[in-house]
Amino acid sequence: MKTPGNFGEALREYREAKGWTQEKRSEESGVDQATISAIEVRKSGRSRYSAQLARALGTTVEEMIFGTDDISPQSREVD
Repeated sequence: MKTPGNFGEALREYREAKGWTQEKRSEESGVDQATISAIEVRKSGRSRYSAQLARALGTTVEEMIFGTDDISPQSREVD
């Protein structure tokens, strides 16, 4: 389970659960790969890119930080 309030850690966990590289994440979100890398290693609560990055993963910032333990791609599917 991710540490509440650590957006960078949650971003990495969600990205890895989707099987995405930082480069793929950059393509999907429009956020530079170096910026994604910096966010993932910081211990910050949010970034100005948080909403944009969460949206590309099909989730919200709040769910990424405080949400579910099940972050597998199958759990993100909507019937």
